[in-house]
Amino acid sequence: MEESEVDGESFFLSPDGKKDPLAELQATLLAFLIPVGTDPDSHAICRFPARFALLKKELANDPFWKTLPAPGCKNFENYRTRMQNRKVSVVFTSYHPGSAASVFGHSFLKFSGSNENELFDTGINFSANPTTGNPALYALYGLIGVFPSTFSALPFYYKVREYNDSESRDLWLYELNLTPHQIDRLILHLWELGNTHFQYYYFNENCSYQILRALEGALPEFRFFTNRPIYLIPSESIKALYDVPGLVRDVRYRPSLLKTALTGYRSLNSNQQQEFKQQSQQKTYQSTDPAVLDLLIDAIDLKKDPALSSEKERILQKRAQTEGTGASRKVIPPVEERPDLGHRSGRMRLGSEWTRTGSSVRWNHLIQARAAHHDLLDPTEGYPRHLHIDFGRIGLRVQPEVNRILLDELTLVELTALAPHHPLNPGWSYSVNVGFKRSWTPACSNGLDCPRFALGGGIGKAASFLEKQTLYTLFQFEPAYSSAFFGSKWKLELGPVAGLIWEWVPGFKSRIEARTRYDFTVSAPWQHSLKLENRIVFRNRFGFDFQLQRDLGNSQTRDSVGLNGLFYF
Repeated sequence: MEESEVDGESFFLSPDGKKDPLAELQATLLAFLIPVGTDPDSHAICRFPARFALLKKELANDPFWKTLPAPGCKNFENYRTRMQNRKVSVVFTSYHPGSAASVFGHSFLKFSGSNENELFDTGINFSANPTTGNPALYALYGLIGVFPSTFSALPFYYKVREYNDSESRDLWLYELNLTPHQIDRLILHLWELGNTHFQYYYFNENCSYQILRALEGALPEFRFFTNRPIYLIPSESIKALYDVPGLVRDVRYRPSLLKTALTGYRSLNSNQQQEFKQQSQQKTYQSTDPAVLDLLIDAIDLKKDPALSSEKERILQKRAQTEGTGASRKVIPPVEERPDLGHRSGRMRLGSEWTRTGSSVRWNHLIQARAAHHDLLDPTEGYPRHLHIDFGRIGLRVQPEVNRILLDELTLVELTALAPHHPLNPGWSYSVNVGFKRSWTPACSNGLDCPRFALGGGIGKAASFLEKQTLYTLFQFEPAYSSAFFGSKWKLELGPVAGLIWEWVPGFKSRIEARTRYDFTVSAPWQHSLKLENRIVFRNRFGFDFQLQRDLGNSQTRDSVGLNGLFYF
């Protein structure tokens, strides 16, 4: 029998309630009969109003209900009054490469009512309560369910301050088409869930999963899952809302501080932009232009450096003495970034590869599956243009000439976050990769491909031009181990990589990338490669990519040509 996903013992009135729903039902009915004590809010009727309402509806004619006490439930009634007569939205917060816990985004509920300012609405959040600040332990504990996690209710302005302002993440609000009765059932259910905890699992029992499960629990007419998913990321949970016809009533957008500041910068003329750059660098802040002063304030806010508070105070004083309105900051919702419009995060790749190493020529067939999420050549719609996140990628190599199937790669995570330089956002680009792969190097003892375990990364700069094109360069390092290496089985490779990504039309991209690496463990340490990739995807469902690559090292040359079909699921 499947057991409850709730892990807090206080949620169950029977010792066997987590695994035995009949025992929990019997214990619940008995608990309803207990006389009210000195703390009415601790009575079962107050703690479990959703159970009470459901059972009263199903057993409406039973005389049992006439014998029950009336505890009053002050705390619950205050909560219910605050939440009633509201609209309900699922909020998606955009991807945050700076945080391992939020690299795939985040989702929570928002209850909005008659407030003129939505900042006073109520957000219902589900999140882990970390017990360590150690990054390695944080990742491990999130994978194996060590952290307890809870539902909490906070004013919406707390979430805006956290996501929009502090982390510069956009918010997409998906208003649900719910009746007042459905909203009331959801309120009752969330009250019960707010008094217990769950174990947090980063890839499935996470924020997005529990938000959808809360909707299912309160609204049994909705079903998002037939079985517990192996993994669920926030953007896929937003797509799941559209699996219920008519559930999404409206979609709204709330831009981040960075998006608002970039809009203000683009509205300046060239002289104003030059003045902003000069005053940012020289820190003179003597402008008399209100639009420039407003942008200087935004620039300091984006740096999030408390040491700059005195500089911000100087600009605010100058702005108070300057008449006039600033630049336009009205951000047009970037519809192409809506997460519900993006391709499915799972992807299957099937193809063939021709390779020539010296006089040796081989054909290989490749089968690759990716659990999540998006790479830089996938269609941009619904995803950040400059973010690459591949998780759980596995590939097989079929060698028909020798009737052999090999594990080609097992990538745990591959992350590239490009941050195109801008006066308002002069950040660094970086990359991280962890996993197993087969790749050619002159150090391979078989002269072909070496299976290698690698942990690598890099840091550098990027630039965007013509709106959709991106140049980047990173200095990368990669320690690697392979039993097939000549001499030392450990390698340390360092070197630069530079590339250009060109989007011809939506769904059709090209990338050319050059790489040079220095290997400290061999006598001929330099290795160079040049790679050209082209990918075209139709309707975010299927597509093709074509690859050409040349590798040079230790007076050897390797050429490869690949053609693959792609299927998103």
